[in-house]
Amino acid sequence: MPQKNSCDVKTNESKQNRMSWYFIATAASRLLLTDLFDKLCKLVGNEEDYTSLMPIPAASMCLLEKLGVATAFTVVDDYLACETDSIPQQLLIPSANGLKLLDICPTYDEGETEDESSGRKRTGSGFESPESSDSEDTFNRSTPISQITPIKRFKSLRKRVPIRRFSVSDTRSRGASVASKPMEEDSKNEVQFEDPLWWQHLPSLKCIGLTCMLIEREREFRPPSNKKSQTVEEKLVSHIAVERRRKQFQLLGSCIGFDMEEITSYKELTRLQVISCRLFSERLKTHTHALGREDARNWGKLCTDSTSLIVQDNVSKAYHLLTVGDPRVVTALCHEAWQGENATILPFSSQDRSSILTTCNDWRLSDLDVAAFSYTPLPHNLEQVIESCASTKYLLDNVSKAMSKDNASHEWSIIDSQIFMGVLASSIVPRKEIEKLLETFDEAGVRFVYFSPRNMRRTKEVASQMGIDVAWNCAISLRPLDEGEDDQYRMTSNYADWDVNAKLPHGIVDVRKHLEEVDNVPLLVSLFTDVTKENTSQMLEIFQEYHDTVIAVGLSHLAQNAGIFDCADLSVGIDVLFASAGKADSSDVRETTDENILSPEIDLVRTLSTVSCIFRLRGPSSVAYMPYIIASSRAALQAASSAYSFNSMGCMAYMLFVVFSMCSISTALPIIPSLGSVLYLFVSLPLMGISLAMTQQKPEGMKQVPPKNDPSQIFGKKERFRAYLHAFLKSIFPAAAPQLLWYIAFVEILLESEPQFIDEHCGGAKSWSGLLSCDELKNYSGSARTSGSALALAELILCVIVISPSFADRKKTVWQEYPWSQNSIWILAFGLNIGIVAIYLALVIENLHALSWYFYIIALICPFISLILAEMLKMYNLKNVKRAETLRRLQFETRLGMWSPK
Repeated sequence: MPQKNSCDVKTNESKQNRMSWYFIATAASRLLLTDLFDKLCKLVGNEEDYTSLMPIPAASMCLLEKLGVATAFTVVDDYLACETDSIPQQLLIPSANGLKLLDICPTYDEGETEDESSGRKRTGSGFESPESSDSEDTFNRSTPISQITPIKRFKSLRKRVPIRRFSVSDTRSRGASVASKPMEEDSKNEVQFEDPLWWQHLPSLKCIGLTCMLIEREREFRPPSNKKSQTVEEKLVSHIAVERRRKQFQLLGSCIGFDMEEITSYKELTRLQVISCRLFSERLKTHTHALGREDARNWGKLCTDSTSLIVQDNVSKAYHLLTVGDPRVVTALCHEAWQGENATILPFSSQDRSSILTTCNDWRLSDLDVAAFSYTPLPHNLEQVIESCASTKYLLDNVSKAMSKDNASHEWSIIDSQIFMGVLASSIVPRKEIEKLLETFDEAGVRFVYFSPRNMRRTKEVASQMGIDVAWNCAISLRPLDEGEDDQYRMTSNYADWDVNAKLPHGIVDVRKHLEEVDNVPLLVSLFTDVTKENTSQMLEIFQEYHDTVIAVGLSHLAQNAGIFDCADLSVGIDVLFASAGKADSSDVRETTDENILSPEIDLVRTLSTVSCIFRLRGPSSVAYMPYIIASSRAALQAASSAYSFNSMGCMAYMLFVVFSMCSISTALPIIPSLGSVLYLFVSLPLMGISLAMTQQKPEGMKQVPPKNDPSQIFGKKERFRAYLHAFLKSIFPAAAPQLLWYIAFVEILLESEPQFIDEHCGGAKSWSGLLSCDELKNYSGSARTSGSALALAELILCVIVISPSFADRKKTVWQEYPWSQNSIWILAFGLNIGIVAIYLALVIENLHALSWYFYIIALICPFISLILAEMLKMYNLKNVKRAETLRRLQFETRLGMWSPK
């Protein structure tokens, strides 16, 4: 059941103590003894340890069994896979030779070693990539931009996003004010230009950098809004409209060289927000698979398409208009372009506008967030008009064209006729937790599957940065492919339509047909595109039909995820909304800003959506705990399986002990002591089994591929017979050795305690053969028979508890890894069993002094012989275990070829 509180995994606590209490709590829950266990916790003073545990799930969920053998980990929401904010990637500015493309990359950690930065060469203040260079990234106006590939990808930057760390002391030493601290926190992922000569373009970049810093300046530096002077329509628009926050602007401004102290000399007077009705209508009509990540996050909201700032320089008292927004809106407001290299202003022709919009459209189709910049100085004769403007004014597009000049608003006349400065393209990067998660799961044999609602063209880059293979035939679109249909959103390339010519199926129907008639390649794919919540659930069902144990991770506040959570074997809901749970513990838990949504409503939807979830974690970064949870589950499942195998062997040994006693070669059969049997079956055997179930997890546990939920693979040819045979062989010697000790003890105690009985009924026989074959001993029930039987049963207990370490690990011998190194509780259980056996023998045995010295030597040697034989059987079976693991690893690491075999 979902937790009421956040799941806080504490790795530094005592694992064995917590596992012990969890085991007892689980047993109490299964036996309906929860109230009794609560009283026990209060009695022993461990109520705090118990209450910090998660609520015990229902036994029907098979939580331990499923988590321990999970084979597929699926992420069904983009928010969990990608960072919230984009980072700048490319900047397009006018230059003397056309349009100049400047590539931007993340900076590197100052403490990064040379090996970590292999493949990336640093030159001056920038980094050069062997795959591309900015020296030839100049777009001539005579060359159509659509024929040039403006998007440069760097494989060396996909696997790691290095950062530059700043300290508060360094900031203070530069004279930064307190107001710069929020900006530093937002700019933790610094970026830089790849071209070491980027500073030559500073005349063109200064205005862009200033716009970036001012547009994202904290709200306390903005002028207060006078809501009393607003009309009803203005209040309604200001309530509905949402201004987009783009933190990548701060990164770009810092990259150019601005900081918060330098922009304090600019006073913001007003903000003019332009809303394009045409673009908003197009966004609402666009299919979900065709939306970019930024557009999808703001879908359904009335977002402003451009923002114009009117600022005043406190030094020169001059007025400036700075605009940033959608290129289609900003370029329509521009009639001139700025070339900073020559410090000239040239006309902004329709051909330039068309080339820029074509490039921006290609960027958007590749899932880049695009923003254009423009600027114009304002004359002093507009001072009265500027002062009469509200702090924030919303404008609908094309109003100035639809109305005459006399009736046009003053705000439109201000923002019209601007100077084009450039275009910024920003990319979404995957979360660092996902990148580490994929590496861990790949080593652990758990297939990471990413379900993206976007098409392949938009998903390819972010999936590649995660580490997912996006080469030919490594992704499946769950949108059916209609032959002959012209679809601009499919993945296109220079040689063919990637998606259309792919050999893998399209849609759920084709996937099922492919699995039945061709091969299992769709089950090996880690990327599914064009998904919906419905076909995601259907794909999870296909995974389960082919014996995968699926874990689904999604947002808990989305009601559409309820069906996915219900279909998966195990589901995990992630809370990313800060509602009524109090203060957020993590910076990635965002606060709900919509005042129309009440916290109880969010809690209700979240509770209903996560009814099928086993965990409900707080914040996207909590996904990083899943490998630890799976590793603990694997260790617990392996330990429980070892305990089960040991108990089965112990019961089989007891059964053989009874059978061997009935088949004794002596006329006097051994007695099966009732008290000793109770101690063995209900005390010694469970005690050692519980101690084995508390074995700590081992690092190699997350380096093995778990078996699928397929009985034909778990018990393959002769596998079932081999498992039963080894358990039988391990139990033979512990059951047979006590019979030899029974003969010795029976004869020696009989000679010592019953000499008169021997003379009267056995003819005074003194040899073993004479006593064992004496017919009068069939009905004998004296101390020799009871003591010998008790010693034989004690020897059985001793052999079984000594052989128990052999079950702790299937691949390592007890000489390679001592039992107490991973399980100190085993030592305590072993000592308690020895004490119980000693007390039992002291109570029931008589004439112990009659036993010879070789009896004790045999009694001490037999348990170790049992252990050696068990280890020999384990080493003999080791080749089968390794062969099965190698086969599972080979099947897991199978990579796709050029196409699936037909």
